[in-house]
Amino acid sequence: MKQRLVYILHDIEIGGVEVALLSAIPTLCHSYELKVVVLGKINQNLISNFTPSEKEVFHEFDDPLYLFPFKIPAIIRFIKRFNPDIVVTSLWKGSLIGALVKKRMPGIRFCAFMHSTKLFHRLDAYCTDLALRRADEVFVDSVSTASFVKGRLASGAQVKVVSFLTHRTPESNPRLSTGRKVGKAGVRFLFLGRIYKVKNLPLAIEVIRALRRQDIHATLDVYGREGDDYVHSREKVKALDLERQVTFKGEIDFRDRFALFKDYDFLIQLSMFEGMAMSVAEAMQNGLVPFVTNVGEISHYAQDDISALFADVEDGRAGNASLQKLTKVIRDDALYISLSENAFQAFSGRKSYADSLSECLSQALPAG
Repeated sequence: MKQRLVYILHDIEIGGVEVALLSAIPTLCHSYELKVVVLGKINQNLISNFTPSEKEVFHEFDDPLYLFPFKIPAIIRFIKRFNPDIVVTSLWKGSLIGALVKKRMPGIRFCAFMHSTKLFHRLDAYCTDLALRRADEVFVDSVSTASFVKGRLASGAQVKVVSFLTHRTPESNPRLSTGRKVGKAGVRFLFLGRIYKVKNLPLAIEVIRALRRQDIHATLDVYGREGDDYVHSREKVKALDLERQVTFKGEIDFRDRFALFKDYDFLIQLSMFEGMAMSVAEAMQNGLVPFVTNVGEISHYAQDDISALFADVEDGRAGNASLQKLTKVIRDDALYISLSENAFQAFSGRKSYADSLSECLSQALPAG
């Protein structure tokens, strides 16, 4: 008989936490009697390719935030009726529900999943600390998050790092298999992520202008959901007269993004803050050279001038030394090939999220 697993998170939308979970649904459905409790909206397009039985595991509790406290008893009753063996939670509302369920059902195994080295508001801090006090185990998405959690953890709960790679790394480097020479017919940059201020997209646009001023035919394609920096980013493109060189492609289905990578040379991401930085990791899996700020987890899987190019941001601008480093790689195909191969090898043989999470869950549960 399969053991019963409940996974609780905020929404089913495009985001690192959500996409990782979606990648693991077939595996989890095979191994467990599963329910996914969604404390928000389910984007039906994102689950459209699942089988009918896989779609049935999703249960939506979508109410405005101000009504959330009044809906908590109904959510807990729903979970108790299912009588799970294990509960996994992500993000602050999930942490709160998981901690409350653990108090009412002390026999369950409660695994709190943490995804950031930053607490974004007081409710986040309160619910995170409550979950850490009551969790039997803590899952994290990176070494950086593990260090952060251990600094707040008062209990003796184990902290386990779960791989956040939604795909296994290909057997050979997809970027080098194209045979395309960097800089010969232009150099193609990719931005992949939500267009929020923290992502610093206007600065990436300025990098494209700086390269073109050096007679490098650089272009940038932007894939991502419109966020609080979308209008500013569009205005930046217009102000710099780059409307033919910088193209906004809109949001892409998470299932299609791996097919994108083969068409590009560099991933550019000059974020002010990151956690795992999934788009960077996935680009490296596919042999793209990342031009990135060294924030969050990036230094744990990328090395400057070896498998990536770290950009120093000075007063909101990419430093001259960083631009010179990038220009050198663009103009030296052998150097580009070396960086591309090192980026690809950084994730060769690594477990996928589905396999890594399944392993941690099996360790968390007693046999039977």
